[in-house]
Amino acid sequence: MPASATIATANAASPTPWPTPSGPGDLLIADRGFWSSSRAFTATGANLLVRLQSNHLDTAQDELADGSYVSMMWPGKKVRLRAAREGRTLPKQTVSRVITFTKDDKVAYLGTTLLNPEQYPASELIALYRQRWEIELAFDEIKNHLGPSGPLRSRTPEGVRQGLWSYLTVPHAIRQFAHAAALADPTVDTDRISYLKCVRVIRRSVPSQLGATTTKLACPFPKPLKRHAAD
Repeated sequence: MPASATIATANAASPTPWPTPSGPGDLLIADRGFWSSSRAFTATGANLLVRLQSNHLDTAQDELADGSYVSMMWPGKKVRLRAAREGRTLPKQTVSRVITFTKDDKVAYLGTTLLNPEQYPASELIALYRQRWEIELAFDEIKNHLGPSGPLRSRTPEGVRQGLWSYLTVPHAIRQFAHAAALADPTVDTDRISYLKCVRVIRRSVPSQLGATTTKLACPFPKPLKRHAAD
């Protein structure tokens, strides 16, 4: 795998979907709908791993030993016009690799610029793409379990920023507790620690902290978290 990875988590409604900058050694991972526009990043030396729509598979050239195949792709009209407006030059054609896998009993496709199947096995790239969904779960945790039930109450820009930071800080702290619990003996995969159960454990602990000393407040949560959250 490349030394670092830039993970794009934009959805189709996002007006500015791509993180910048990117360059050699970066791997840009994205969901469906961004394959054409993401190819502009190959000019920076970055590699791509993007979910493909079934009508964007383009022309198959050679089948590879791991079941994936090399494909020849051309940037669409909208992508060419956007690049021209931004003063960018796109390659006339792009050689990529298409990987087929099963998701929820349905056939799905990944497009990647990592062409060597021995150096970048299809199974590893599929597993890596699935890890991208970890950020989607994080968004769900914030919006549906700890997020605001309505509009932010502050009427000033600084107050809104403070409110947003609080909604980001609390989930991060809960995940830190879950990570500590996962590393406690015996070690378990952090993904097995339920975020919602962690929230419930921490909420139940709040009354016991009333009037507690700083020493008691410093007592870590790992054991109760693991006992209750991993069930």
